[in-house]
Formats: sequence, C-alpha cells, structure tokens
Amino acid sequence: MSELSHLMRDTILVYPTPNKDEYGRDSFASAVAYRGRFVFKSIIIIDSTGEEVQADGQCFLPITVSGLDLGDKISFNSINYRVIALEKPKNDMSTEAFIKVTVKKTIWVAQM
Repeated sequence: MSELSHLMRDTILVYPTPNKDEYGRDSFASAVAYRGRFVFKSIIIIDSTGEEVQADGQCFLPITVSGLDLGDKISFNSINYRVIALEKPKNDMSTEAFIKVTVKKTIWVAQM
C-alpha cells in the first residue's frame, strides 16, 4: 500500500455495519477515520441484487481497513454515503492492493 499512500490525502469516516434500533431504523456505531481518496464520479453499476444503480462516487481505502461491508455508511466532507459495491483489485504480484468502494449519496434521519 505504500506506493499508493501518497495519493490518499482525504479523511473518510467509516461507520461499521448498521444495526436496527427499536423503531427499525439503521443505528450505526461510532465512526472510524481513515486516510483515503474520494472521487466524485457518476456511474451506473450492477448491485448485489442484479439491478442497475446510479453511484455518486468512489473512494479508495487502504487494504488494512477491516469490516467494511455493503450497506455501511461512509462520510466525506459532511456528506453521507451508503456502500453499494466493494472491490479489492490485485497488484502485479496478485495480492490485494487497496479497497475500491462505490457509494451512493444517502440522507439519514437524525435519531433523537
């Protein structure tokens, strides 16, 4: 990852997999800050259910980030996104180089 670390200058907040509160709303744990790269990119992808989905951006995180999953919340510049796709591209030595996260802008209802 050291060859890519100089490109990762953004602070990206990752909220672990959501649980449901007593009202059925997503309830996230505390955020963990990572150095990464966020790219605003409007693309259409095929999600895990096989449907076309409009993505609003992609972020690139170090391979050392653990526990990231579909549906997790990511925040960049005070804007919330939901993870809709994850990839771990391989480098020339066939080892995973970084995590490519495709996200969709989402509005969460503030919990009281």
